[in-house]
Amino acid sequence: MTKRQRLAPKGLEAAEGAAAILSGRYADREDAPEPEPPAPAPEPAKRTSTAAARRPPRGDAEGMTRRTYYLQAADADALEEAVAAIHNTLRARVPKHHILGAILNDGITRRDAITQRLKDELRAELD
Repeated sequence: MTKRQRLAPKGLEAAEGAAAILSGRYADREDAPEPEPPAPAPEPAKRTSTAAARRPPRGDAEGMTRRTYYLQAADADALEEAVAAIHNTLRARVPKHHILGAILNDGITRRDAITQRLKDELRAELD
């Protein structure tokens, strides 16, 4: 018995026999057909800059949109807290998107006062 046979796990001879049979069946043959080349990769989607093209297909309701705004964490927390407080006060009878819209609309109507306040803050920083 050779050293390889002594160190080989049980069943190795059977596995080697099966490998010999399979390699005979599936060995490269000259009469074997050429494998088909892989299909070409699809072209990447072209980017467009229109708002409709950027809108993800989420099934948003008519007239609704999703936007992302970059805010300071404290401002985002305060806004979320205000929406939640109003929502709870109204016993969840008004959707949160209506509440957020009302908050934003109040801010829009006060645009001139907000602009003036921010100008004053800038002046104070420069002085």
